[in-house]
Amino acid sequence: MRLILLLLLAASALPAQDFVGSANIDWPDPQREKRESADAWGLFSLPTSISNRGGDVQYWRAATKLNAPAYRGGRLGINVDASLSCLGIDHSERELPPRLMRAGTGASLFYVTGKQLPAVVATMTHLEIRSDFDRPRFADLKFTQAAFAMFTVSPKWTLSTGLFYTTEFLQTRLKVLSYFPLPFFSATWKPDEKLSLTLGLFSLALDYRPHPLFELRVSHDLPFTLNTSITHRVKDWLTVREFFGHHEESYNLTGKRWQEYSKAELVGWGVGAMLDFLPFNGLVSAAALKNSYVRFTYQFGFAQRWRLFTYDNDNTRALYELNSTHNFALNVSVAF
Repeated sequence: MRLILLLLLAASALPAQDFVGSANIDWPDPQREKRESADAWGLFSLPTSISNRGGDVQYWRAATKLNAPAYRGGRLGINVDASLSCLGIDHSERELPPRLMRAGTGASLFYVTGKQLPAVVATMTHLEIRSDFDRPRFADLKFTQAAFAMFTVSPKWTLSTGLFYTTEFLQTRLKVLSYFPLPFFSATWKPDEKLSLTLGLFSLALDYRPHPLFELRVSHDLPFTLNTSITHRVKDWLTVREFFGHHEESYNLTGKRWQEYSKAELVGWGVGAMLDFLPFNGLVSAAALKNSYVRFTYQFGFAQRWRLFTYDNDNTRALYELNSTHNFALNVSVAF
């Protein structure tokens, strides 16, 4: 129940979904049972050329994330999280920002009701800043607040409804959406342990697990962020996953070299594979620790478009179309 709650909170509060594409670092997590963890990972790409402007580019990223319980009662629980990511860009023409950083923190509170009306009531608060951090500004801070309830109406059906508010839209063409809370609704149909289908106002998700060696996950969010993965749980200590997905992220540019209201937008697609080693699974009795893992990832990035623009009028200042890239990542996650 707590797992579903946190997944729905993330889906309802954020307008876009991180996946493997372009310079993304938030790799999909095959250990969905694990919620409390400390993660550290790194990503680097081989050099590639820019097809429409000339020059070469190479990028790397280092990041860390913590998700931990602050309180656990009989029916009440509070989780806190914090994350930090640094994307370094080496551009031969020195036109792109050399550093883009993302820092965030938040807390979620949930309450489980009684058996007569099985439900979860929850709220989440999240703060995040994405910037080159040349001159950090309070105006760059993004605030998100969500509140919703999830009802188990039958053994096969679960309904979720609520509201979320975010200042993310203030620096987009959808600025009007930042002035009031937005509704959230989804329905999940789970006829058995093998199949789960979720339909929401802005998304669709399918999870099909007929066998430990084959697990299909497909998700789609408006306007178009199709993500697909196939997981093979070969052994208790070994998981293999192939993936395909879209990624988009943006950062405020605050340095003196940039025009006022400038942002960098990174968009792309990725296909690749992950290899997860779970060294403690089968060796320890602690249920949480067995989900700790070391992950190796290869990704082929394509259709990558990096754009520098002014968000007050959505005026593109420069567009960089990257040729395909080969990306490699190492991720260490310790569950507790």
